[in-house]
Amino acid sequence: MQDDKGWSIFKWAIIKQDINLIKTIFSFLQDVDKSFLVTRIDQFKRSYLHYAIHTRNNEIVKLLLDQCIFENDQTNLALKEGVSGQTVLHFGANILDAETFEVLLVKLLPNKFVRSKAIQKLDNLNQTLLHKALIRSDINILKIIMRNILSEDMQKCLFAKDIEDKTALHLAMLNGLSDSCVSFLLSAVNPKDLKSYVRMEDKTGRAAIHYLSYEKDTLNKLICLFQKVKSCSKDDFTYKQNIMDILLDCDDLGRSFLHKVILIGDSFSLKVIFDQFDEKDEEKKSMLLNLQDVNGKTALHYLFTMSSEIKSKIGLDEVVNLFENFLSFIPEKYIAYFLSIKDKSGNSPFSYSFRFFQKDIRGILRLLNKVPPSDRRAVLEARLDEMDNTILHYLARMNQERLLIEILKCVLNINDKKHLLELVNEKKASIIDLIQQYGILDMRLVEFIALFPEDRAFQEMLEKKLFAFGYLFDEDAANSLNQIV
Repeated sequence: MQDDKGWSIFKWAIIKQDINLIKTIFSFLQDVDKSFLVTRIDQFKRSYLHYAIHTRNNEIVKLLLDQCIFENDQTNLALKEGVSGQTVLHFGANILDAETFEVLLVKLLPNKFVRSKAIQKLDNLNQTLLHKALIRSDINILKIIMRNILSEDMQKCLFAKDIEDKTALHLAMLNGLSDSCVSFLLSAVNPKDLKSYVRMEDKTGRAAIHYLSYEKDTLNKLICLFQKVKSCSKDDFTYKQNIMDILLDCDDLGRSFLHKVILIGDSFSLKVIFDQFDEKDEEKKSMLLNLQDVNGKTALHYLFTMSSEIKSKIGLDEVVNLFENFLSFIPEKYIAYFLSIKDKSGNSPFSYSFRFFQKDIRGILRLLNKVPPSDRRAVLEARLDEMDNTILHYLARMNQERLLIEILKCVLNINDKKHLLELVNEKKASIIDLIQQYGILDMRLVEFIALFPEDRAFQEMLEKKLFAFGYLFDEDAANSLNQIV
């Protein structure tokens, strides 16, 4: 008998979780009929066991499983695909608690060989039970599944890709499982295949490591992954090469893991990456720093173009920490080079740094002080926009005379100072022209001219130009300048 929804009394009892009614119905049936009732498939390709699982009532699920007495019927039910290609085991892995899921798995498939094959069965998303457990982020169900995979089937199951080409490791990283879960998963991988497993790419070209998110467990998961790779490497040289291979992998947008770490503002993972190398590994560090995405941006470009949302999310202190840490990992002799690499729009990291430090313009000075003195001219020549303005053009126009003077003090060679002041933008305006146009405080002007003590002719040229525009020194300022020169 069925109601207007097409529900039988038995289905109604399951959906309503009326366990007493279920037991009453069973009491009127022979064992063979109970087993048939539980395992029969309806027009929706579901059994009553499916509906019981859907209720999440573990007691009802176990009660129905107890009625299954014929192994052939149990196996057929376990392997029968529903409308989405999912078996009752896929369904159970998505919903049931670990204890009840294990009862379901072992009860329906008492044969361990058949059970191992059933775990590898794919649904319409090409996902195995292992994929389902990781999507659900349930370590206990994961352990049950792994425990029931035969050793000869383990590698095939671990390397299986879903419809998006994601492996179990991708899903472990993507769904925020703990480092102990990641460690458990990686421990099952054949050591000789571990590096290739970690480097497997999905359809976006991303390896599993690219799905680490900015959270408290990220650091532990990254350390765990590196430790597993190290344990499978025969020596330190091989380990570093293996790590380099992993870190040099880029997705379809050309982004490496280092790009991703900077993109999300993760200073902890940044430190872990560079902790894998020592001072003599400058070449390896440079290779990572030199990677450019499809837009020509390096990780340093990413640092100085960090979104305001990320800055707000991680906080000002963490932004400063990320900046300081990143610059400390760059070999000093290469800092100017990496600050000057241009992306496809023609901008260098130093070009973007002006916007990065717009609320703390003195950060530019901190950045410049990290550059070797002999390379500072080259960095300061960088054009910041399509109008060919340098950082000094901006500072002169914004009346940031204190910072402008401090930056020029960082340039030790007097000819380099003169060169920088004479650089013109698209409108043929030099820094000196902008000082004339926007003005500068008298005492700052004295200090500014005093930057060129060995070149009286240049000082006189500055005085003449500034006087010509009416920026006359007062008497005290003039006396001060005469004393300096």
